[in-house]
Amino acid sequence: MDNDICKTRLVAAVAALMLLVCAAPRTAAARVRKVAIVPFTINAAKDLSFLQHGITDMLSSRLAWPGKVVVVDRARVAEQTGGKAPTDEAAARALGTRLSADYVLYGSLTVLGASVSIDTKIVAVAGSAPARTFFAQAEGMGQVIPKIDAIAADINHQVFGRAVAGARPKAGAARSAAPAAPQGDESRMNPEKLYQQGFGSFEQEGRATPFILTGEGATYRGFWKSPNYRVSFNGLAIGDVDGDGANEIVAIAPDQVMIYRYQNKRFFKAYQIPKAPDKVFIGVDVADINGNGIPEIFVTALNRQRNALNSIVYEYDRGKRFKTIVDHSRWYYRVVDFPNRGKVLYGQKRGSEGPFGGAVYEMSWGSGEYVPANRLRLPSEVNLLGFTAGDVKNDGGIFRLAYDESDRIQIIGSGGKVISKSTDSYGGSTLYYLDRISDRGEVQNPKYFPMRLLVKDLDGDGSNEVIVANNSEVAGRHLQRFRVFNKTHFESLVWDGIGLAPNWKTRTTAGFIRDFAVGDYDNDGVDELVAAVVLSEGTVVMSTPKSTIIAYEIKAKQKGKGKGKP
Repeated sequence: MDNDICKTRLVAAVAALMLLVCAAPRTAAARVRKVAIVPFTINAAKDLSFLQHGITDMLSSRLAWPGKVVVVDRARVAEQTGGKAPTDEAAARALGTRLSADYVLYGSLTVLGASVSIDTKIVAVAGSAPARTFFAQAEGMGQVIPKIDAIAADINHQVFGRAVAGARPKAGAARSAAPAAPQGDESRMNPEKLYQQGFGSFEQEGRATPFILTGEGATYRGFWKSPNYRVSFNGLAIGDVDGDGANEIVAIAPDQVMIYRYQNKRFFKAYQIPKAPDKVFIGVDVADINGNGIPEIFVTALNRQRNALNSIVYEYDRGKRFKTIVDHSRWYYRVVDFPNRGKVLYGQKRGSEGPFGGAVYEMSWGSGEYVPANRLRLPSEVNLLGFTAGDVKNDGGIFRLAYDESDRIQIIGSGGKVISKSTDSYGGSTLYYLDRISDRGEVQNPKYFPMRLLVKDLDGDGSNEVIVANNSEVAGRHLQRFRVFNKTHFESLVWDGIGLAPNWKTRTTAGFIRDFAVGDYDNDGVDELVAAVVLSEGTVVMSTPKSTIIAYEIKAKQKGKGKGKP
């Protein structure tokens, strides 16, 4: 009996061993996975297309794993893509299917001043699992190679289960350009999961900065960048919109409001207000004008035809949602922050000649709506989106500032007289109003809106500055109905007794600044200059919109007490 049992067990063991031997080749073969690497999109003011081949070569050599992972031939990928990256995950899966690949890897490299951000996605062709996203930021081109190394190591570990010894740069080597990322750094997490940070810290004083200083005053403390988002931001504001004592960043897409929060070194979307399909959002501000302790979100909007105002105002109702308190408003809105008055709301009706020339009023809350109070005396060439006020001369007097239709800055006295006008144009927006067709043969007659202006003592030296964005237009703004911006920077202007003179400016970066604000977005007790930067509007066929949010923190060199401030 015992012999029979032993024989039975022996036969079973031999059979099991034979099954394992037969199955082994199939298992090994199944583990060989194919990866198609698409050349990265390069977003930069300079031509850096040579980096595409270098990044592809690096990733190919680091991901190839004999018997486990093979990289699809570059020529086959180029044949199927025509040099264009997939526009979304569905397009990536379709490309992977055509190449008989298991994974498709693609991404972008974006140069913003001295900072370089690397966004990478790898999509599993089979199934519907979301893409894995890997993000890194380098301070200077010299750190791009170590960052690509780190991304490749993360992909090997997280996607293919492979440990690559020595792939990450040593802390001492990385320290020369950026602080070493701690183990488990959230900067490598998927931004779609809300918790990606991966940004420059504010601990880089003394290093190469994104500022070019044309005078003494401001020094750079740090630079921060969000992930890239597949949306074209149309506006940005900062404020405590949910009344919890901490500021949020409010960003608007063409038909939606998104509210982001920076908390515990994480930047994530805290709220998203449902879409407004009957509107095109063109401006946003945050202020508690109705006096109930919760700041309202003022969204200036057009109708879908872009020929009439259709603005809306939201407010948090403490039920973890935002309610509409005013809708279908026929006003442009802009909030101006005065040191001695706080935030003041201004409104403008549509002018008889398109978006310029309508009467501008100081607004107040009454009977469940915002009503006009004091009318301002202003020149006819004014749109409220390009309006502000403050002690620009630093002598205690309040002056109004506004762009004219050519984006030149006007300084306006209390009686409405222009006392100074810049010789150069600043700002520059692609947001437009469709005016009546004036010539035969015209298809459209767009009138472009001006950008935001701010009067602030940004560098803390006791004197106010005029903060402006300066977007570079490819045709030099010589074409009345056509605008494409490809480079941008900030400028600080100061009154020199005759007009506005240059104070400092940031380095030129790719894309264009859509909107900006000064505020403590990360709740560290220090205000930052925060901007929505559009890298691609997605208006060209087969292109995808892409935007990011950046912030600069400025530290002043003390100059003593400033002159009288309002």
